[in-house]
Amino acid sequence: MIRGKDGAMIRSDRRTMLGLVMGATLAPALLAGRARATDPGPLIAPPLAPMRYCRAMERGLADGSCILVEREFQVTFRRFAHGFIVEGRQVAVRVDAPASLAPFKDLERQRDEQGIFPLTLDPFGRISSEESGLDPASVTAQAFLEAERMIASQAMPAGERGELAAFVSSLHQTGTLITAQMPVDLFAPDGHERSEDVAIALPTGDAGRIVSRFAGERDQGTGLMRRARREVLTQVDGDTRMTVERWQLQSG
Repeated sequence: MIRGKDGAMIRSDRRTMLGLVMGATLAPALLAGRARATDPGPLIAPPLAPMRYCRAMERGLADGSCILVEREFQVTFRRFAHGFIVEGRQVAVRVDAPASLAPFKDLERQRDEQGIFPLTLDPFGRISSEESGLDPASVTAQAFLEAERMIASQAMPAGERGELAAFVSSLHQTGTLITAQMPVDLFAPDGHERSEDVAIALPTGDAGRIVSRFAGERDQGTGLMRRARREVLTQVDGDTRMTVERWQLQSG
């Protein structure tokens, strides 16, 4: 929060806010592959008929408002020698955001995410790390580009911007350690909540912290996910932002 006209206070608050923005941008990519499922559950038995797969993401903003993006896909499960191939196409999208973000809303409505398909699942319903339709490198690169654009849009001294940009660049060099966004057991969660807590040293000197929690439930007949939820909390200097992802898989 900016108080008064003290330059040091304003600079500190701006740097803290930038840290929060960067953390919220990078958190899903940084945490995506860390909290892994343990033992596989029962074999899955997907139906032959198409199903409806929905993903919703809600992200809190600094002013207390939020962005909500919901996408719906028609998906089919095709058996092959090593499990199942999930094929899908996007059939609907809904975007809710403050009026000030109208350009973002238009871009999101036009964007088609069906590039995540096809996905390869093993017989237990876990996403193959080698044949996932989501390329970890591209997910990471997209997250860092978004963070860099946010940095470039801020009015700040060149040296300060360079410091934050260098931080982003250094994280980018470790991109090979970051996996795709989807939890590996998204389509067949074990029903238990799991969490991951990661500390990040921000270039502002603040201590950053990202906490991720994931849980889901399965259909007893097919063994497939019915619904799942992931919460990602980003905390910098005592201030917290939350991103919530929700998934559903239902008969078409």
